[in-house]
Amino acid sequence: MIEFVSCRIPRVILQGGTRSFSLRYNKKDMFNIFGKTTEQQFEHIYCEKLEEILNQPDGKDHFEVIDVRTPGEYHSGHIPDARLLNLMDPSFKMKASELDPEKTYYVYCRSGSRSMTACRVMAEAGLKKLFNVKFGLMGWQGDLV
Repeated sequence: MIEFVSCRIPRVILQGGTRSFSLRYNKKDMFNIFGKTTEQQFEHIYCEKLEEILNQPDGKDHFEVIDVRTPGEYHSGHIPDARLLNLMDPSFKMKASELDPEKTYYVYCRSGSRSMTACRVMAEAGLKKLFNVKFGLMGWQGDLV
């Protein structure tokens, strides 16, 4: 159970004057000004486990590997059969919402930071089976294409 405590910030200088607004605080999320809980809606997976999954002969129809780096980074080398879905593209959330919600997605970047952000956005877009690849390509020992 998450316990919320509201507090008032009396005066905040905004463009055009001062206003008050409230923050919602919970012990798990610290300050959450949007009032949404940030329960983690994805899991983490290490590169070694992803490589095991990719080397299995069956099941490739049920999952997809998503590279969320820029096109330049992608073309300099990526995990075989990975699909480019650039997190920096303004249409990223729209493209994520068009993905098959029944599939499992393994999401990676260079270090694991952008992919974690991408997983959050993809979860907001309605995807449920998401795995952030910890350490991204920095931890990847397999081949790149």
